[in-house]
Amino acid sequence: MFFVAAGTKGVIESVVQLIVLLAIFAGILFLAYWSSKLTAKFSSKTMQNGNVEIIETIRIHNNKYVQILKIADKYIAVGVGKDEICFLSELSEDAIVRRSLDGKKTDFKEILNYFTQTGEDSKGQDSHALEEDEEEQ
Repeated sequence: MFFVAAGTKGVIESVVQLIVLLAIFAGILFLAYWSSKLTAKFSSKTMQNGNVEIIETIRIHNNKYVQILKIADKYIAVGVGKDEICFLSELSEDAIVRRSLDGKKTDFKEILNYFTQTGEDSKGQDSHALEEDEEEQ
């Protein structure tokens, strides 16, 4: 009875409009996702092929940072402010200590040996060596 009073044509048009609007919304979301993926892929390729790499960044104050950069085969420390960048010093490669996300020193050779060796004895020796490195810090 409701359909007769309201008119079946009007209800069907409303449902169709809702479905079309949802399809357009889903299409816009898909295009936004696709374009962000494309942009990320393009920017990552340009960053990998460049000669400049940011090794570490430490925040000193609001909008003030100290960064260690690798430019070609040289390491430099720079101070970065809101409107300026100041050269601080050049660093030797031996002075650079690369750390993982959890703050531990990363030595790829030790990590690779840890995961490639089998048996309890070899894993116990490597974990003992990793524990010694942690104690040195």
